[in-house]
Amino acid sequence: MALKGPKRVLVIDDDAVITSFIATVLRNDGYQLIVTDSVEKALDGFSTMNYALVITDIFMQGMGGIKGISEIREHNPKVKIIAMSGGFEGMNAEEALKAARKIGADAVMAKPLSAKTITTTVGKILS
Repeated sequence: MALKGPKRVLVIDDDAVITSFIATVLRNDGYQLIVTDSVEKALDGFSTMNYALVITDIFMQGMGGIKGISEIREHNPKVKIIAMSGGFEGMNAEEALKAARKIGADAVMAKPLSAKTITTTVGKILS
């Protein structure tokens, strides 16, 4: 995929294996990646970073993704957001992702993720 300059993508997940996987897949497609393990850290300086896309897990320590999506929208209503989840404590991934869409996620991805799912979803959102 040819990009006009690297698009900056923020990935938020407290699972280092997931963030590393997503970062590798998207770097190979020419994206510029910033990775963090919490929404709180992501919001620090968020307004100045000019992200094209935020990919966030729903269930994490601290604020978590549902509240985080609302906070991100307050800082930048135009940024594209992809929510991801594998479910947690009685809430399956489908329910979590449905909630994420209701509060502003542009797309959702269920875990476990594949490289194809990541590239396809990101490509659709940023095209």
